[in-house]
Amino acid sequence: MNPINRYRYLAAKWLDGRITPEEKEEFSAWYKSHADEELNIPEDFATSEQQLKERILQKVMAASVYHTAPKEASTPISSLKKMSSSYLWWAAASIAILLTVGGIVYQQSTSQHTTSTRVITLNEVQPGSNKAILSLEDGREINLAGEGVLFGDKVSYLQAGSEEDNLSTVGEAARYMTVSTPNGGDYHLVLSDGTQVWLNAASTIRFPRTFGTADRAVELLAGEAYFDVAKAHHQGRRLEFSVKTQLQTTAVLGTKFNVNIYDAQRGVVTTVSEGAVQVSRATNSRSKDRPVVLKRGMQTVLNQKQIRQLEVDPDEYLAWKAGYFYFHDANLREVLDEFARWYDLDVHYELPASDDLFFGKIPKNVPLGAALKVLKATGARFELLDGRQLIVKQK
Repeated sequence: MNPINRYRYLAAKWLDGRITPEEKEEFSAWYKSHADEELNIPEDFATSEQQLKERILQKVMAASVYHTAPKEASTPISSLKKMSSSYLWWAAASIAILLTVGGIVYQQSTSQHTTSTRVITLNEVQPGSNKAILSLEDGREINLAGEGVLFGDKVSYLQAGSEEDNLSTVGEAARYMTVSTPNGGDYHLVLSDGTQVWLNAASTIRFPRTFGTADRAVELLAGEAYFDVAKAHHQGRRLEFSVKTQLQTTAVLGTKFNVNIYDAQRGVVTTVSEGAVQVSRATNSRSKDRPVVLKRGMQTVLNQKQIRQLEVDPDEYLAWKAGYFYFHDANLREVLDEFARWYDLDVHYELPASDDLFFGKIPKNVPLGAALKVLKATGARFELLDGRQLIVKQK
């Protein structure tokens, strides 16, 4: 957390009465380090922020053991300057500046040249979108636009007329491609053999720009990907397609399946929606587990200890590709882990673990506030700091 965000966070804790004595001391030291600077709030903020400043002063003075001047709490503030006579006043002044000049609560309208009150709400955190980064062997990185990219002798966007055709710089010498999606991003790839790949948020895949006449192989380095594998032949021989992770290899000829490696403790989760695949441990493994053949509706969970085989509803595990969150007996943290990836959040918990389990399907194209409604039954409430820090509290 950078310094200004840290002090915004402490300011918010002071306002709702959760700040500790140690945190008050930290806040005090920060303010005193700026004691020789004028702390001004522009006059054009005064009308819209007057009520906020009054509330800040009242909160700080009411909560403090140093409350010695109650009448001062109602003093109007249109320009806050350096104050050395009262601990309360400089604390309130610094909180006001963090919340206003720091940009948490207010923003100035550029169209009407007026200042309007604007609280950052959960519904203002928008869902993820199509975005990814293409990394080349020479160290260059290209931000990918549009809805997807086609790889082959030429690398091009699937959608003609993308906003910026920055792929012309890839060059013919580039042999291997690495595509990564950030938190809040997903992306669609078409490989040189016609295989389609959909990357979920926070995922990375590495593959050759073009496949040769030997078997085809790609590496899933992080996250989750759905594969719709094209059949390929060379001189009458069907070419195998394999997806390699650190722990396993999934081999297919032509099928549709999903591989999820988000949770290292749980392991590699492979789910088949069409056709069949063979799941085996990586060649560097010392385990003697035999390969497992999966058909539609089957799943393996492979970790350091074992390979478990299950029968599942594929739609539950492929819902993300169709634009949904799908939860089946998921606990609060499991739900918020998915939300954190898609809405690009840093989640902090200030409540004990919950026994509540969730079952349901939620569209991924809704704002954060709408997605969080499913969690109301837990007795949790949510506070948003600095636009991306989600604090989970007890009601």
